[in-house]
Amino acid sequence: MAANGRLPLIIPVKRNKGGKTPITDIRPDYSYPWQRLHRISIISAYRSAPFYEYYIDAVMPFFENRYALLTDLNSAILDSILNILDINIVPRYTNAFTHLTPPGIINMRDKIHPKKKTGIRGLSIGYPEYQQVFSDRHGFMPNLSILDLVFNTGPDAVSYIRRVAGLMKPLPE
Repeated sequence: MAANGRLPLIIPVKRNKGGKTPITDIRPDYSYPWQRLHRISIISAYRSAPFYEYYIDAVMPFFENRYALLTDLNSAILDSILNILDINIVPRYTNAFTHLTPPGIINMRDKIHPKKKTGIRGLSIGYPEYQQVFSDRHGFMPNLSILDLVFNTGPDAVSYIRRVAGLMKPLPE
């Protein structure tokens, strides 16, 4: 969240011409200065957040280094966030889409959509409020990025995530 409200930070990508591009072939487009713009936006939005100084050094490499593939960038970001949150899991990747989800697993693959403003489709979530940098201007804004949560709540981010995960309930069909 920035001074003027929600600020989408989108990574422009290069795709193969014609047809669909497999996710493993999508490349970040560095012809547009998105890294510089994202870096400036994050600094501006969060430099007064209580835990900004603790975590900003872990985030900045994503706005300085170039990654050949979007999946490489996404994996590096995931690894960094897991490290920040002190979550000791090793993500596993597949080479094929599996339609069936094992019992006890919430399948989020078709629930999160970057162009939908409502957040996670098909789930009813009551996000607990936490203090955000610009909440005095905009009130609490749920469903922002992990950076918002980490910069504002610090080590309490993991317990917040666990609390929200416990609140997830599928909506009636």
